[in-house]
Amino acid sequence: FTVLMGDQVDLRRDFIMEHAAEVENLDV
Repeated sequence: FTVLMGDQVDLRRDFIMEHAAEVENLDV
């Protein structure tokens, strides 16, 4: 999860938006 730990907010935001469906299915 290096992308989530980085300072690239735009890239991180795009990553979350693209994987929003998968993230919702995870037990965080």
